[in-house]
Amino acid sequence: DKSGPRRASTKKTEAAGKADEAAQQGAQGEDGGATVVAAAPTTRLTFGKALLELFLTTEHADSLLRTLDSDGEGIVSRRKFVAAVVDTFTDRQKLLASLQVDDSVTDVLKNTV
Repeated sequence: DKSGPRRASTKKTEAAGKADEAAQQGAQGEDGGATVVAAAPTTRLTFGKALLELFLTTEHADSLLRTLDSDGEGIVSRRKFVAAVVDTFTDRQKLLASLQVDDSVTDVLKNTV
């Protein structure tokens, strides 16, 4: 079936088009879109709920936005994104370390009783 890869390519193109529309809306000042801000010599990318909802359900977009948007303004910058990823990684490393016990479960239970 030759339509399979073409259909997947069309879906990617449609998603890219929607992302471009969201970026344009954000550039026009609508809340929650993506905005590209030119700053010499780099470019800063921010995104909000509108862009997340192109790829996630509303519930998952809200949850991710709560995790990534540390100040609650509804926009995620590169700084916020990196900070959230580092915090999540650090928390998971701490959890993993706390679960690594030299004693067996039976020994731990005996010591608590």
